[in-house]
Order: sequence, then C-alpha cells, then structure tokens
Amino acid sequence: MSTRCCVRIHNPEHDNDCPVLLYHQHDGYQEFMLPKLEKFLQASYDHLVQRTYDYAWNSSMVAALFVLFSVEDHADPLIPFCTDRPDNPEAPHDKCRPNGGLPEFLPCGGLYDNLEYIYDIWLLPVSGEFRIESRSANPQE
Repeated sequence: MSTRCCVRIHNPEHDNDCPVLLYHQHDGYQEFMLPKLEKFLQASYDHLVQRTYDYAWNSSMVAALFVLFSVEDHADPLIPFCTDRPDNPEAPHDKCRPNGGLPEFLPCGGLYDNLEYIYDIWLLPVSGEFRIESRSANPQE
C-alpha cells in the first residue's frame, strides 16, 4: 500500500500565511521524505540563484519547482523536463530531459482523507533557509 502524504509550504513572514499544498502519493514515510524534501529545497534554491531569481524564495515558486523537478526520471530526478524546444537530446542547451513522465509532487486543493503524514515546510526570510516539521495525519496514532 502506498504511504500518502501532503506537503504544506509556508511563508512565515506574511501575516496571512496561506500555504501551498502538494500531494505525494507514495513513500511518505519520514525516513524517505525528510531527505527528499531537503534535496528538493536545496535544488529549488540553487535553481533560483543560478537564474538570479533568489528573491523569489517563496511558497508559490518553490512549490512550482517541486512539481517541475519531480517529473519522474529515476536516472536523474532533479533535471527539469524540456518544454521550450523539440525533443533533441543532442541539443547544445542547458541539461534537461528530452521527454518526461508525471510529477511525483502534485498541487492539491486540500488535505485528503487518506493521508498518513503531513509535512510543513517553513521558508525562512533568509533566502535558502527553511524548517521542516512532520507529523502523522492520524492524531490517534
């Protein structure tokens, strides 16, 4: 059975914090997800810095990058899918996937009933810094 989880990405510096929600259908256990979240957060920040968008360290941008980076490619899971040029793996452009699958992180409109874990990511005011909290989605456990 899949271990489903939800990731909420928060901007704590805003008084009216409305987190962006992402659904992850499998491998939601803390032993797997905490390192994965850290890896995706670092990759998101590195991506923003490389493109001089480090000022865009916010929940909407980071969530969008999680979706982009999670398009299934087990050989190299953080390389984005190419959408702006033909499928040509020999193209002399930035490294990207010539073809892709479905993202592992999906936007969602609310917390589903079948979740087992909830992860809260707090993006801190200093670009690239974050705090992750995790808990069971079933408080009686």
